[in-house]
Amino acid sequence: MPWLMLVAACYVAAILQATLDPVIGVGHVVPDWFALTALLVVLTVRRPHSLAIGLIVGLAADLSGVGPLGISTALLMLTTVTVAHVRRKLHIAHPALQVPLLAVATTTYTVGVVLLTMIATWSTAAGITPILGAIGVGFYTGAVALPVLLTLSWIREPYPIA
Repeated sequence: MPWLMLVAACYVAAILQATLDPVIGVGHVVPDWFALTALLVVLTVRRPHSLAIGLIVGLAADLSGVGPLGISTALLMLTTVTVAHVRRKLHIAHPALQVPLLAVATTTYTVGVVLLTMIATWSTAAGITPILGAIGVGFYTGAVALPVLLTLSWIREPYPIA
């Protein structure tokens, strides 16, 4: 995948995060557009360079966020490498299998970001509430990914109508 297209996808993710989050958010639960971008690329490109994808998208997520720098990058790199490995070993190519994998991966990533941010900032406020919110973000991102993955699979392998 050309790297400039990945940078453009990060730019689109930042725009979606800034414009759509207040509109489609359910309380404080909104999709993680950067994780969605990285994982969609890893799940749909034939031979993804998952570490580099995680690095570029994670850095964009870090630079657009308010948390400590480096947490999103490190966790997104780990998540993209893990998803690429699972996809390769289990031969996951159908959207019905990709959506649960994406939802679990995004949930793990967002919970990790919340926990590491709480540790890095010495935050003890709110207890389990941020973790429950992160779980909601992960599954909401998986739900948002479903129409995108279905559209991408339809574009790659068009089915005859009649």
